[in-house]
Amino acid sequence: MKRQWDAEELVENFTLLPTEMALLSNKNEENRLGFAVLLKFFQMEAKFPRTKQEVPKQIVSYIARLLSVSPKQYGEYSFNGRTIERHRAEIREFFGFREFNPQDKTELIAWLCEFVLAYDRQASSLEAAVYQRLRQLKLEPPIPEAVERLIRSAVVTTEKQFCAGIFKQIESGTLTKMDALLNTQDALDDDQSQFKQSVFNFLKTDPGRTSLKSIFKEVSKLECIRDLGLPTKLFANVPPKIITHYRRRASAETPRELRRHPAKIRYTLVAAFCWQRNQEITDSLVELLIQIIHRIYVNAERRVDKQLWDQNLMTEWHIRYGGRGVMIYWHVEKKSACIYSQLKTCSSSEVAAMIEGLLRHCTDMKVKKNYVDTHGQNEIAFGFCRLLGFELMPRIKRIGSQKLYLPSAGQKQDFPNLQLVLTKAIDWELIRQQYDQMIKYTTALRLGTAEADTILKRFSRSSPQHPTQKALSELGRAVKTIFLCHYLNSEALRREINEGLTVVENWNSANGFIFYGKNSEIATNRLDEQELSVLCLHLLQISLVYINTLMIQRVLAEATWMKQMRKEDFRALSPLIWLHVNPYGTFRLDMNERLQIDAANA
Repeated sequence: MKRQWDAEELVENFTLLPTEMALLSNKNEENRLGFAVLLKFFQMEAKFPRTKQEVPKQIVSYIARLLSVSPKQYGEYSFNGRTIERHRAEIREFFGFREFNPQDKTELIAWLCEFVLAYDRQASSLEAAVYQRLRQLKLEPPIPEAVERLIRSAVVTTEKQFCAGIFKQIESGTLTKMDALLNTQDALDDDQSQFKQSVFNFLKTDPGRTSLKSIFKEVSKLECIRDLGLPTKLFANVPPKIITHYRRRASAETPRELRRHPAKIRYTLVAAFCWQRNQEITDSLVELLIQIIHRIYVNAERRVDKQLWDQNLMTEWHIRYGGRGVMIYWHVEKKSACIYSQLKTCSSSEVAAMIEGLLRHCTDMKVKKNYVDTHGQNEIAFGFCRLLGFELMPRIKRIGSQKLYLPSAGQKQDFPNLQLVLTKAIDWELIRQQYDQMIKYTTALRLGTAEADTILKRFSRSSPQHPTQKALSELGRAVKTIFLCHYLNSEALRREINEGLTVVENWNSANGFIFYGKNSEIATNRLDEQELSVLCLHLLQISLVYINTLMIQRVLAEATWMKQMRKEDFRALSPLIWLHVNPYGTFRLDMNERLQIDAANA
């Protein structure tokens, strides 16, 4: 359960109804508050709190006010003994729930294997699916450790069945060639690194800079994979997320670690890796060819020699900042905690990165609003955010060039003072016609079966314009018009957006402080190492925020400092500070101690 609740949420979720108040009539004064807290907690979470600290103090205080008792009574309520067991049984009966038993465990594992693990293997998704299923069946969940063991058992069962099915389809000759991939005895020479690497590690490498040599290198990788002779329909009916799961496992392990797996798992991992790398290398070859042809055309047209540091396909020219590099898209919470980071090309859609981060941040935070700059929004983004349940809050530059759309045709004369900024009416009929398609694309984004960047690229490349894209644009125009009216009317809203973006700008300022080596440049040309650098930066920075938060809390816990704080001080308080940190380490010298260094013999 989240720790912070606003007043509206407390009223909506924790107000005691008459039927619930009736349950309290036979409870003595000491137990009423504890019973009420258990009741509302179970109603929200479909499980009981294991400790008193699991329930936020705000909720306890709110329910105590409803019952006209002191919140201290909750601290005196015992979480052990017959009383709480009797209260739990009464609450289960009130909501129609029952306790979890061994038969339920067997059925839940079978359900996980058939309906969930066939499409997703992410731990957080599996845990959420288990709790949702238990709630549907009206079963009280077991302890978290038991849920974890249950999920692990289902994963092992599914993996054995899946790997056995893949293993059956692979011929013996292909298995021998796959073993040769993992052989580190006959390694390949690497011209750049001055060391030898296995064929498997060679297949992991990125395309490299745009050149003819890179094309030949990618062709040799492709020939190596196709020479394995994997069945063409090996993963035909397997969801892409499952293939990606096994491919990532294989990519993260060395050939030695892969050889230690049981045969069926080992060959499945290598097959998934080669299957997906075959597609990626083919795409890389196409991209390399396009870039080489484009370079030939540019050189012939302009007759200008350019020296470009372009050592991988991620590196591109950034139009806005004027230079080559990669783009890191951050999702930073208003309290300076970064919940998601992405490594992107400079030409990739910021709208797609924004949507991806809102859906895939994998934290307990429930995002309601997203603050972006002008270039991080468009009409389709407004449409998708509306369907996904987020409020897109951009900071609008050049507000005078924005247009307001009319609800229906023939209303333009009703707004004589807005003639210069009014434009055509919203096509509601098109939105109705394409509603099912819009929901289909939105569901694909939410479930992760399609990436936002892929969908937006498909829309932008379609000619004539895709009808679903038109409908999303129409919906986005309606939402954006409403937002612009609020934006123009409310100074508080403009301040809120500006404050949210200031946190991000402050976060970017801290990047250079932490990532100070080599002029804050990502010097490597390997995509996996670039992503690792970004993730390390993310981890270090969020650790800095966490430690600063604890230090500030400790200072403010002292009454002397708390009394000195004013309203302006609280407004300026931020955990994203770093002037007190020495990024280079500390060298402690004792000038009174002599180093024990013997003179060299003559």
